[in-house]
Amino acid sequence: MGDKRYLTMKDWREASGQDQHSLFADPKYVKPYGVIDRWDWRVHPNSPNVGAGENKATIGAFGAAR
Repeated sequence: MGDKRYLTMKDWREASGQDQHSLFADPKYVKPYGVIDRWDWRVHPNSPNVGAGENKATIGAFGAAR
């Protein structure tokens, strides 16, 4: 929305009318920090991401089959 910056997701939603159904929360990754080769980007079972997505796409990046 131009050069305007929004400090919160709530401000963005109100100003733009977009992302009304988007999930905005800490994804609770297992360990996204520390020594690089020990990072763990899996999500904890209690993550708000678990069960929140939809599996509608039948293709991956650049049209590659999944």
